[in-house]
Amino acid sequence: MVTTLKFFINIFLIALLQFTVAVRPLCAEEQESVLVIKVSFLLNFLKFTQWPPSAFPTPDQQLVLVVIGDTPIVVQIKENLAGQLIQDKTVQVVVYANVQLWQQAGTMPHALFVSQDMSRKWKEISALVAATPVLTMADFPDFCTQGGILNLVRDGDSIRFEANPEAAKKVSLRLNAQMLQLAEIVSTQRNHLP
Repeated sequence: MVTTLKFFINIFLIALLQFTVAVRPLCAEEQESVLVIKVSFLLNFLKFTQWPPSAFPTPDQQLVLVVIGDTPIVVQIKENLAGQLIQDKTVQVVVYANVQLWQQAGTMPHALFVSQDMSRKWKEISALVAATPVLTMADFPDFCTQGGILNLVRDGDSIRFEANPEAAKKVSLRLNAQMLQLAEIVSTQRNHLP
């Protein structure tokens, strides 16, 4: 009962957040608030995704979230998501300024956030995570049509999110049905398939 209540509270918060963010020229304080709201969405994306059992071979394994890029949201992700407990897994956030540093580290995460400054590298990044159970997330245009799974987008005076269930299924991830009801469903365009 408590789990069900928490679930509906989280869904309500996601829906509420979609209508509360003004997207006009923002002062620094307002920009930080928008970033915190985006990070709240990311937290819920992690909560409402189910990985296959093979993604966590040991019970005490952490949920690794790799962030690639160097934009203000990266700092907010590190500060607000590191150490969170999701599905009995502690979130470990690892940040890389660029794709090359991530490749050198050889870290294959459970979740990957690609910041706006890395949008031109998405095709290269998507090839690196193809066929592995990695929840890909971003906040730049056309991410989901290019094979990404979850994307934050501005829509007038609000922030909403897109979901590509086809891309999630392709890598054996299950997105919560109630979360998908709140999303704009997007399919991968054929010319963007990795």
